[in-house]
Amino acid sequence: MPTLHWLTRDDDLRAALRVPYQLLKEGTKLSAEEPDAGNMLIQSDNSNAWPRG
Repeated sequence: MPTLHWLTRDDDLRAALRVPYQLLKEGTKLSAEEPDAGNMLIQSDNSNAWPRG
């Protein structure tokens, strides 16, 4: 199986583990189809997820 490698991969993987888990909430007002349609477009801003410091 192919694997991606880059110069700061190990540092980036460790940084990703420090980000707290956050469950996505469905915005029913923004839905265009039935909830069980099987297609989903997720728009998000993850700037509040990274630790400050």
